[in-house]
Amino acid sequence: MKRICFLITIILLVGGVFLFAQTDLDEPSFEEVQEPPASETVFFVQSEAQSALPEAVSPVLDILWNVDPSRPSDNLELTSIVTLVQAAVSDTPQPIEGASSLPPGVLNNPYYKESLRYKALAEDAFEYGDYDAAATYAAEALKNAQLSDDYIALQLTIKSAKDALATAKTRLDWATSIGAEKTYPKQYAAAQTAYGEAETALTEERWQDSLAASQRVIDALASVQQLAPLPARYSVRPWAQTKDCFWNIAGYSFVYADPTKWRLLYEKNRAKLRQPDNPNLIHPGLVLEIPSLYGEIRDGMWVSGRAYAPLPKAK
Repeated sequence: MKRICFLITIILLVGGVFLFAQTDLDEPSFEEVQEPPASETVFFVQSEAQSALPEAVSPVLDILWNVDPSRPSDNLELTSIVTLVQAAVSDTPQPIEGASSLPPGVLNNPYYKESLRYKALAEDAFEYGDYDAAATYAAEALKNAQLSDDYIALQLTIKSAKDALATAKTRLDWATSIGAEKTYPKQYAAAQTAYGEAETALTEERWQDSLAASQRVIDALASVQQLAPLPARYSVRPWAQTKDCFWNIAGYSFVYADPTKWRLLYEKNRAKLRQPDNPNLIHPGLVLEIPSLYGEIRDGMWVSGRAYAPLPKAK
């Protein structure tokens, strides 16, 4: 009877989680269940318990059925058994999010191989009755399994940092190709600074810092669009169509977006006027030079329908 109670205790402690985690169990029946003969009681408990446990645990339980708690040599420490079982259920690398993108050698790393070696040693020691050694080997198996997980997590972080830096470089190169250093000088400068920080952090193996800096590159360039720089020249159109005059022209969004700035246009183009002292008289086809207002970069002739970069705010 002591033997049966011991076995039931082990099963409940080690396998209880799995037994009660089943979701497809039948509803309990209130019909009278015929108790099996005493000679079959142990087999009944063993077969029912093992059917509800993972296959990896079964070999360990096979050993436990032969344990006689009345013998001092078989009076095991429960913690040693549990530790061994924990090691036994890790025959394959546990799935880690994103690990599928890593090379096979990273998953099957030396730490993982060592954990399997210690697991095998623990099982052998347990089988031969050297329970202290079994517990020691099992603990080493678990320690190396954790080291394996930590190693994989580190490799994932390194890969993420390198991928993020590559993405940041692609975005920065694109911004350069569309002239963002002229149309979005502040954003472009911030992105360049952040990219340099990301490169430095990666070189110094500060993976998280590199990730954060690469993200700052993306954030800095988020508002950048492929826009033409503000025009440097404007051809006056007929009054009947546009009511072009220095006041109205200065109010265009691609000029100054402020008609009160008309004198800047007038003074810059005064020598071109037929009557230089009369700012009210300009003729169609006159090409006006548009001086920079806030240090913004201007280039080319204004083209109707073209999307231009926004005028910088006053400093």
